[in-house]
Amino acid sequence: QRRVHGLDTPCSGVMLFATHTHVYHQLRTAFRQRRVQKYYFAIVTGRLEGRCHLRYWLQMGNGSRVTTSLTESSNAWLCTQECIGEYEPSTETSRVVVRLHTGFRHQIRVILATMGHPIVGDTTYGGTPADRLMLHSHKLAIPDMGIEAIAPLPLPW
Repeated sequence: QRRVHGLDTPCSGVMLFATHTHVYHQLRTAFRQRRVQKYYFAIVTGRLEGRCHLRYWLQMGNGSRVTTSLTESSNAWLCTQECIGEYEPSTETSRVVVRLHTGFRHQIRVILATMGHPIVGDTTYGGTPADRLMLHSHKLAIPDMGIEAIAPLPLPW
């Protein structure tokens, strides 16, 4: 068994493994060619409403932290994602659906924190402490291969 798609340790949700080498290579090709659809749910601090399309350059910083930039640099990866947010006034948080177009370590966590909306429970990137990181990999699909995996939300959410 080889891992094709993993998650940050505190994140819950869909992971993808291949049991045969040739399938592993087919799946990795689908990721490289960006034929994979990845949807995440997050709860973030503050008011984040409506749709947004985000484009940031990410690079490894000190230790395991990732840093952002709005401009290209030689050691940075261009990362894009779309978000749809809905504000919850009683908790001063927003529920966000994120669709990744690319994948980079901590991408969702870093970009939302850079926007001023860290994920609840993500103390690494400025989020308020919680029992768990409120980031969940909800759906992973590769339509041309007939693959769709959905992980229900964990409780409490």
